[in-house]
Amino acid sequence: MANPHDRLFKSTFSDPMHALGVLEAALPGTLMQRLDVKDLRLETGSFVDQALTERHSDLLYSAPLGDRRALIYLLFEHQSRADPMMPYRLLRYMTRIWEQWLKTHPRARKLPAIASVVLYHGARPWHTPRTMAELIDVDEPDALLFVPSFYWSLDDLSVLTSDQLRRRSLTALGGLVLNLLKNAAHVPDLARHLVDWADAFKQVIRAPNGLATLEALIRYIAQVSSPGTLDQLEEQLGPLVGEDFEETVMTAAQELIQRGRQQGREEGREEGREEGREEGREEGLEEGIEKGIEKGIEKSRRALLRLIHQRFGEPTPATTTQVKTADADLVGHWIENILLVDSTEKLLALRQDEPQP
Repeated sequence: MANPHDRLFKSTFSDPMHALGVLEAALPGTLMQRLDVKDLRLETGSFVDQALTERHSDLLYSAPLGDRRALIYLLFEHQSRADPMMPYRLLRYMTRIWEQWLKTHPRARKLPAIASVVLYHGARPWHTPRTMAELIDVDEPDALLFVPSFYWSLDDLSVLTSDQLRRRSLTALGGLVLNLLKNAAHVPDLARHLVDWADAFKQVIRAPNGLATLEALIRYIAQVSSPGTLDQLEEQLGPLVGEDFEETVMTAAQELIQRGRQQGREEGREEGREEGREEGREEGLEEGIEKGIEKGIEKSRRALLRLIHQRFGEPTPATTTQVKTADADLVGHWIENILLVDSTEKLLALRQDEPQP
């Protein structure tokens, strides 16, 4: 998972304890009352198109609904703009979920209900179609009777204020993660914005594996926020959260600097290798040209020796040596003038700067 948003989303909301707050905020209250969330269970599988994994990531949950088990599909839309084809994409993903379910329930004659939630944190509020009917290009309303119809919940973080997020029934980590997904890449003065969340950072640190979780949050901030944010976090939140927070931020900053240096070295090495390859290509080209020229000269020398043999008889060893050691221009000059002389000696005595006989 190369995408930092994807890593943070899955590492946090794969835990039902943290996912529950998101589902409670997005799904209808009547449905949440009937779901037995004490038995909320993470299911296996991802159903997103492979080509879209940089824009979408997903989690599938199940929970008892009456005497049956319903599926809850949480799709995270981590791109800056709303997807205009989202109803269609959701329909495809839901179909894949049912296909997987049928493989483990081959005798089933009915499908489980799927409650779909799209979690969106783009820079602008969601404004694209919410239903399949809006995607179908028809003029006659009656034609829409044949179009699949389903409801899905949208949790649009872009329209929420920090206070609205804090009022949600979220774990400290869940609230922090939603806050960071919404703001870390967009808010210039992120440290000042997070001052009000100092208590949430403290709760995260006190939880099991708290320092590892805090480190993941700080790494995410370092990856997506503007330069200098880590220094501001240490300065503004360090005194409020405590030494563990300050040390984690300092460590992340040092690693970021080291990673930058390493990347610089790697880029330098690659640039050097590329220059070496380019020089090699140039040398190879020059060598190839030289070999081609040399082959051409050899052909000319052999041609001249054949002409000498035809005109004056078998060339002597001395003649052969003189022809084979002559340069291309001289060999060409002899070929041009062989019909104008009456002996090999007169031919080989000609020089380029001499007038033709």
